[in-house]
Amino acid sequence: MKKALILILGVSLLALAGCIVSGTFVFTDSFELTIASGFSHDWVDITDESDWEDAKDDIDRIESIGLEVWFDNQSANSLTFDVYVSDPPEGAALNTTTVLTEGTLVIDDFTVPVGESHMSYANSFDFIQNVDKLKELAEGGQFHVYGIQGGSGTLVVDSAKVIITLNASATP
Repeated sequence: MKKALILILGVSLLALAGCIVSGTFVFTDSFELTIASGFSHDWVDITDESDWEDAKDDIDRIESIGLEVWFDNQSANSLTFDVYVSDPPEGAALNTTTVLTEGTLVIDDFTVPVGESHMSYANSFDFIQNVDKLKELAEGGQFHVYGIQGGSGTLVVDSAKVIITLNASATP
């Protein structure tokens, strides 16, 4: 008990003295996808946030990455929605064909019912796959995100958010 108390006191003093700095940061990047011909693209970039600038070199780990998406399926039938991500290459984003071969599938065949619907942040964890690749991309702070519609009809992504939670620590 005494050793634990001394250890806690020692760590507390180091933190107060400025020897250990750590924190958990949550970054959100919002975007809209207009599904044209069943395909859409956007760019996720959290590198322009001041907290990112302060923490980027001291990231210990990406804790979680989730999505929050609001859909408007204006079709007569349910549609599916896939999400892919890719590295931030120099120049243009990938096209539909290239995404399928070079992108990383993150959400596969999410069913979007007719009308307005919502994939909540908490619910997105049930559908996200290839988490390690997604975390790797998030650690860089920038990546491409692609939406691909399955089925014929009109699907609008009214709003979408990528929510990244990370831990960072440093010894000044």
